[in-house]
Amino acid sequence: MLAAVLAAVITAVSAVMLFYTSHSPEYGVGVYMLLLVGIYVIFWGARTRREAHQQLSDMHIDMEQAHLELKRAHYELEEATSRLLQYAVLEERTRIARDIHDSIGHGLTSVIVQLQALPYMMQANKEEAEQAMATVLEVARNCLTEVRAVVHQMTDHNQIYGGMNALEKLIQQVREQSQLLITFEAVDCGSAWTPYITELLYRVLQEALTNVIRHAAATEVKITIVERDEEIRMTVQDNGKNDSQTPIIPGFGLSHMEMRCKAAGGTLRLVHIHPHGLALSVAIPTHDYVDHDPFVEEGSRDEG
Repeated sequence: MLAAVLAAVITAVSAVMLFYTSHSPEYGVGVYMLLLVGIYVIFWGARTRREAHQQLSDMHIDMEQAHLELKRAHYELEEATSRLLQYAVLEERTRIARDIHDSIGHGLTSVIVQLQALPYMMQANKEEAEQAMATVLEVARNCLTEVRAVVHQMTDHNQIYGGMNALEKLIQQVREQSQLLITFEAVDCGSAWTPYITELLYRVLQEALTNVIRHAAATEVKITIVERDEEIRMTVQDNGKNDSQTPIIPGFGLSHMEMRCKAAGGTLRLVHIHPHGLALSVAIPTHDYVDHDPFVEEGSRDEG
């Protein structure tokens, strides 16, 4: 279209100049060239503006598309964040339910059974009944302690984001609440941990110490954390009753910890300690997470 308009204009100008040069030949050629140059400049400018406008339109369309993609990505990120929060809440509820079922539920069941038998024991042997009553009171007190511990963990959830300090506080709490002799050693742990790594190590250590107290019948626990070559390795070793003949079958708690370690690109291992005892070893990469199949030795005691 523009070429046709340009040809028409040049034809018209040529006709006018032909008429003009027939009357003033000395100026006709120069004026004719100037007019052609002017026409070319005008049409070149118009074409340039049209191309620039087209480029701006294309850029506007691209920016709108990028904006839509950014909004879509933002929505997906919000959805993912919401799912992660729901998962975290569900995980915490599951852990609390397991703690209540394993400790408080068992204790209350024992209380109910002994209270049901108490009237018969009072008729048969008063001293035995008094001893049973003392036992029931002790179990009830332990259940109350367990309830307070669970509530404390729920209200003090933010403490797990304190890096090494969070692990040291957890170890100190277990020392105060149990008869375990716990030694702790940290090697080359100088870098700042992400909240995800801190929480993962905290939960694994919490699960390991809980299992030692409930199942291992141990007197000593050695905890070691080493950070080298973009990897954090934590080992929890006890001198409990397990030996090489005891099957190792991870329960709900450790199975869940294994899945979390695998999701972080790490591993969770359970091995026997000679002559008796068990060692839990966790390795977590500090760099970007990659898919990795964790190794868990076959056979474990029913932990969790």
